[in-house]
Amino acid sequence: MAFAIVATSVLVWFLKPLVPLQSPSSTHLAITLPQNQYLATGFASNVGISPDGRNLVYVSGSSDLGLRPQRPQLYVRAMDSFTTNPIPGTKDANTPFFSPNGQWVGFFAQGKLWKVPITGGKPVAICDAARIGTGASWGDNDTIVFTVFGSGLLRVSAKGGQPEELTSPDLKKGELGHQWPQILEKDKSILFCIVTSDGSGRIVILSLETGEQRELFVGSSKVRYLHSGHLVYAYEGNLRAVPFDLEKMKFNGPPIQILDRVSSQFTVSETGSIVYGINPAAENTVVWVDREGQVSPIKEVPESYSIPRLSPDGRHLAFDWAGDIWILDLERGTRTRLTVEGRNFSPIWTPDGFRIAFATSRSRSVDIYWKLADGSDEAMPLLARDPYPQIPLSWSLDGQHLLFREIHPESDEDIWVLSRTPDHSISSVIATEFLERRAAFSPDGDWLVYDSNESGRSEVYVQPFPSPGKRWQISPDGGSFPVWSADVTELFYRQRDGWIMSVAVETEPVFVAKDPQRLFEGRFTGIFDVTADGQRFVMTQIVEDSGALVTELRVVLNWFEELKRLVPSEK
Repeated sequence: MAFAIVATSVLVWFLKPLVPLQSPSSTHLAITLPQNQYLATGFASNVGISPDGRNLVYVSGSSDLGLRPQRPQLYVRAMDSFTTNPIPGTKDANTPFFSPNGQWVGFFAQGKLWKVPITGGKPVAICDAARIGTGASWGDNDTIVFTVFGSGLLRVSAKGGQPEELTSPDLKKGELGHQWPQILEKDKSILFCIVTSDGSGRIVILSLETGEQRELFVGSSKVRYLHSGHLVYAYEGNLRAVPFDLEKMKFNGPPIQILDRVSSQFTVSETGSIVYGINPAAENTVVWVDREGQVSPIKEVPESYSIPRLSPDGRHLAFDWAGDIWILDLERGTRTRLTVEGRNFSPIWTPDGFRIAFATSRSRSVDIYWKLADGSDEAMPLLARDPYPQIPLSWSLDGQHLLFREIHPESDEDIWVLSRTPDHSISSVIATEFLERRAAFSPDGDWLVYDSNESGRSEVYVQPFPSPGKRWQISPDGGSFPVWSADVTELFYRQRDGWIMSVAVETEPVFVAKDPQRLFEGRFTGIFDVTADGQRFVMTQIVEDSGALVTELRVVLNWFEELKRLVPSEK
């Protein structure tokens, strides 16, 4: 869906003081976004403030919840005004950051690094980059240091050119990438985070004069140095601060938690204002849902489960939780941990139910491993194509083909297939300039269903396998997360308004798809699965009413004074 180019739009922002105030010299405000806007979340950091604290930019965007989906777009608002301007030409933007003079905003979109005037104008491409950035900083000498998934620190002139590599992840040390750079000391050094395969990470300062890297502490998150003499960083959903002498590279006190429910969605101006998105802290639980929408619990205690997958015999459920793959025995109610190393997610059962393939970060990038479902063997690599992440999607009925999604800086996200032949051949199934994220073999192995945003929004399509042939669009009004019925007579998907849809299909003598029918709606997220008889669905339900959409920004003016009081230096 294309955005209309609007010079200025007035949004209804509600600002209300938060009481009690933490300090008599600081002011706390809450900004509630309009009903049709919410802060785009995910891996990217989608809020930024100008160095002088006068202008705020944020990305209002889409969510996998299927609730009020929008194409991501940059918005700018002067902090002393109620008027907010959408920035034309910034669709699919993420990770905004300001120039030192506050007149330009840099951002990532469509496989490039861009800049656009804060007052409006045509965006200017700086260089090629991945679709999603993992941090960027604009230096006083008009150079930009940035990172993308799996990269080291890259530096490029803000006027454009070919990026040069400043650092490279050390594979022998298990480094997956370098992220969240911040240029310090008038471009003499760079603060950044090293992400590692064991999930611990390291916060490091790189000297641009000597090339030396100095490790400050163990951590894996966005970190920022402030002129108040502090390092602030996200930790387990909260914000911590520690007094730090940059010149002496010395900590002057212990870290102290200062703000709750904050992730990488925070930004701080040089004048001492902080803006951050509040994590909604929604809790999820896995539930049964029948075709009329009646919900019954699978497990009573709500926890943050995701990506539930039923075993072929319907007796077990695989899901990821807290970075590992778990197996739930649906008859006995017992839960078994399958993985213990790295971050693991997206489990897929083999057709015989003996093994589970999953994505893991235990190596250079995100690779595909598999393991016996009873946990009696070691996890073994199934597919690794460094440095591009691969995520398993679906097995063919004979177990000879595995669909997987690959994230590539040039082609974004595409669908590939691994053949379990002696040579383990890999071939592209759906590779376009658009996003293809979820796909599944039909149970008989003759068809492939997938979603793609080539129309401007996510829609569901079916095509033959292995030869592509003709393609049919299944969803007329937005759709994602497609699932086949066991007898290949029905397709299910999530409509963009949150409804679970059913489409009757015929495959003989030719493929025919009937009109979609609504089954049920509710506060359900992400991937779901269906029983063999097609009568019950296993869904991830949002328990807390706040949902998973960030609809509020918080602002603290004159925050440095409060920070010095809360986290004093011991020197």
